[in-house]
Amino acid sequence: MNPQIWRNIDVARNDGRPISADTLVYIKKLIEEFDLSNAPIPTLPLAITCSYYHYGESPTIRNLRWLPFIEIGIVALFNLIMRRIQLYQTR
Repeated sequence: MNPQIWRNIDVARNDGRPISADTLVYIKKLIEEFDLSNAPIPTLPLAITCSYYHYGESPTIRNLRWLPFIEIGIVALFNLIMRRIQLYQTR
């Protein structure tokens, strides 16, 4: 079964034209990667599996993984600067 609709991947949206073979291979590879991390969700209109919803993490979510480390680094740097200021004030 070929993908019909996609969003938030590095492929232009399907506007009704046939999908090129390279694009189809790329999308199917992405689907396999998505299925490794998240099980596909079947859509069940009238109790017949019509299609599957494959999903993965968006680029925003992948980038947000770094946020706690950045915050810890900023707090540690602030703490280091404040200790230096206190040290110089006591002298």
